[in-house]
Amino acid sequence: MKRQETPTMFAQLFFGISLMTLTVTACSSLSGNSPIRAKELAPDNLPPIVGQAAKVVKTPTSSIYAFSYHENGRHMTCQAPVTLDAQQQPIPQKRWVMRCSHPSAQATPQQVITRELSFSSDALFDLDKSKLNEMKPQGRQRVEQLAKSLRNEYSEQPKLIVTGYTDRIGSPQAQEKLALNLAKAVAEILRQSGIRQELITVQSKGSTESVVNCPGINTTTPELIRCLQPNRRIKVQVIGN
Repeated sequence: MKRQETPTMFAQLFFGISLMTLTVTACSSLSGNSPIRAKELAPDNLPPIVGQAAKVVKTPTSSIYAFSYHENGRHMTCQAPVTLDAQQQPIPQKRWVMRCSHPSAQATPQQVITRELSFSSDALFDLDKSKLNEMKPQGRQRVEQLAKSLRNEYSEQPKLIVTGYTDRIGSPQAQEKLALNLAKAVAEILRQSGIRQELITVQSKGSTESVVNCPGINTTTPELIRCLQPNRRIKVQVIGN
């Protein structure tokens, strides 16, 4: 019995071990009066309809008939144990036991969610301080609380991108280094609080992407420092579901 295959979709079958990648097609039933449901069933004594994409797959223990189709907008994959004749064709059976499943994870990929959190560096450090041992006790508690929330809210730890920002006071090189040290300090507290290091990316944006623009270029004054405070920050992007 010749089977036609279409290159429209693919599905991965599992029968104890990974078996093969299937070519799939659209079909609603195995026979005209025998719809498939997502559970074990024996629809009739016929193999899958001619024209469906189906293959006989050799396994270490036996052979199975494997095929896929769509029903009510859902992607189904099915398999049935078979015995082959000398021409390697399935021998008709009185009772075909089909196992069908709905691989929802393949049919509808889950969208990854990204959210952003921000710490004021002035809440974590004194001005121009950025080393781990210079972090304020209350600032450390805030970062530790974030790590605890991430561990509780996510079944799998999310990826984190920790970015440091500074104000425009000082040379670009000094701003870049200061912002990087701010991000490194926060990332280290997250790591010490149970977030896996390989999930944390650290980067510096220096004085770029300012939140506010303040007057005064050549003279550093208390007023300018206060005005630029929103620009001194550490942003944490949380990527995961």
